[in-house]
Amino acid sequence: MRNVILLIVLPVMFTACTTTLEEAYNAYPGKAKIVSIKISPYNPTGKMEYCDIFFDFTPDDLSVREKYIYKKFPDKERQLFHDHRGNHKKKWVADTGIAVNKVYPAIRYEKKGGFGGAPVFFKVSVQP
Repeated sequence: MRNVILLIVLPVMFTACTTTLEEAYNAYPGKAKIVSIKISPYNPTGKMEYCDIFFDFTPDDLSVREKYIYKKFPDKERQLFHDHRGNHKKKWVADTGIAVNKVYPAIRYEKKGGFGGAPVFFKVSVQP
């Protein structure tokens, strides 16, 4: 009997615990303008071959800023993360054509509530 209950309860628990990005976060589409590219303090090789990229986010509909849950989390001078990396090789930056003043499609995500996960994060589409 105990094994039967486990066989029923475990799949139900795993199904109930999965939450999609759309369920957990509000999405605000917009644009990310690259405002600076700086030498990164991350320097594992000693060759200064990494840089940090910063952008300003502007939502497509400026009135949504009033709906932000985390109003104090700024849209300005945000660090670009790509594939969960914030430090980018200079060669990758050059190869993708990322440059100051370029504008890319982006989305600001804000957690609706609950536990775990970043309260705000951005997805910027820099790949051609």
